[in-house]
Amino acid sequence: VADEGATVDEDAAAQVGVLGVAGVLEQLDCGLSLLNHGRRTAVARHRSLEAMLDWSFERLSDDEQAVFQRLAVFDGPFTLKAALAVISCAELEAGQLPGLLSRLANQSLVMVEQRVDGVRFHLLHTTRAYALEKLRRSGQWAVFSRRHALQEAWEVRRSRPQPSGQFLQERASLL
Repeated sequence: VADEGATVDEDAAAQVGVLGVAGVLEQLDCGLSLLNHGRRTAVARHRSLEAMLDWSFERLSDDEQAVFQRLAVFDGPFTLKAALAVISCAELEAGQLPGLLSRLANQSLVMVEQRVDGVRFHLLHTTRAYALEKLRRSGQWAVFSRRHALQEAWEVRRSRPQPSGQFLQERASLL
């Protein structure tokens, strides 16, 4: 993906003359339709951002495609632990995820950030929009969106300090 964006970049640059930078960014918020017309003489996968992403997606294994789609539920940076909690399942075991994430990062479909508090992953905005559309079409959006919401709620609850008496009462009710 990274080395094949010249035509897409040129198409976006052409739109800036008409819409301005803010207008192009606003249109990108609506999905990939803004950048769907490249040069007619370009190789098919270079004609649009969507065509380039289709080409990259089709080259992924079934497991890589599943992970890529499911990661779209994260609208910001996420940890490996969060990804494991949300997207692993019977067909996609937790032990496979680090290798799959690494392969998606090598394809520039997942970005990796080294932070003081550890490694974070994220999808670029347009890449996420593409993956979200794939996830919705697969019929799995509701399942993984719900799992993501539960994971987020659990993280918030774990990070919130509780009075010791309340914590003990909640633990006792679980037993």
